[in-house]
Amino acid sequence: MKRIKQLLPILGILALVSCKSYNEKEYGPINFETAFEDGDDMLFEGPAEAVATIPFKPEEFGFSKSSVGGMQLKSITIKTNNPEGFGVFENLKIDVSSENTSSLTIGVLNDVPNGNTITIDGLESAKIKNFNQVDEFYLLIEGNLTTDLDDVFDVSGDFTLIIESTEE
Repeated sequence: MKRIKQLLPILGILALVSCKSYNEKEYGPINFETAFEDGDDMLFEGPAEAVATIPFKPEEFGFSKSSVGGMQLKSITIKTNNPEGFGVFENLKIDVSSENTSSLTIGVLNDVPNGNTITIDGLESAKIKNFNQVDEFYLLIEGNLTTDLDDVFDVSGDFTLIIESTEE
C-alpha cells in the first residue's frame, strides 16, 4: 500500500506531461480552382470527380506545422460559371487525402440546390489527422451527375479548416 501511495504522484505527473493542450486556430480561407472532367471535353451521367492540390503552409497563418494535432473542415464555398449550375449534381462529397494519409470525407451535401454558388459545412465527426508531416494535400470534390454535359465543369472556391495547435 505504501508503494502505491508513493507511485500516485509520479503517475499524476506523467499523465499531465503526456497530455497535450490544443488551441483552435483557423487555417484559411484557402482558394482553389479545379474542374470535373473525364479525360475529354464531355462528362457523362454518373460519378464525377474534381481534384485540387493544396499546399499545406500553416506558417502563413501564424503557427508551425509541427504544432498541428488535428483538423476539421469549418466550411467550403464552391462556385461555377457553368450555365447548368450545381443542380446537375444529385449530391456532393468533399474528401481530403495526402501521400501520408488515406482519404477522409470531411463534408457532404445530399440535396444540391440549383445555382452557381454553394456552401458545405464540415462534418464535426471527421477529424483530419497526420497532416503535420505533409507539404501538400488533395482536395477531392465528388458528385453524381444527373445528366451528360458537353463541357468540363470548372469550379473554384475557398475553404477554412479549424486546426488544433499546441501553440498559443
